[in-house]
Amino acid sequence: MARILIVDDQDNARGMLSAMLQQEGYTVDQAGGGAAACELVQSNGYDLVITDLRMDDVGGLEVLRRTRESSPTTPVIVMTAFGTIEDAVEAMRFGAHDIVQKPFVEEELLTKVARASRSRELG
Repeated sequence: MARILIVDDQDNARGMLSAMLQQEGYTVDQAGGGAAACELVQSNGYDLVITDLRMDDVGGLEVLRRTRESSPTTPVIVMTAFGTIEDAVEAMRFGAHDIVQKPFVEEELLTKVARASRSRELG
């Protein structure tokens, strides 16, 4: 099963998403902010990174950019509660695999995670 990094500065959102993915059999690490996430991505091999777009320290677009630099084949799903079309376009331009609107529908997110994991395997 895929190893996933969840990046969100909201503890409850990060914990809920982590529990949901672990229940599906994924191995999950968590980062409480973008700076910590960037360090984890460089030192660990992840099959998928799921990051919130807006965080207090380092934002999701920077996490996306640094993940693409250090691990170009790792898909990144960007989550946002404040999504605009401009945000989605910018995230996709930076190489996001997908965008998820918060609050998300569990089945929809699990489908996107499975699809991203498969794309990495097919690489």
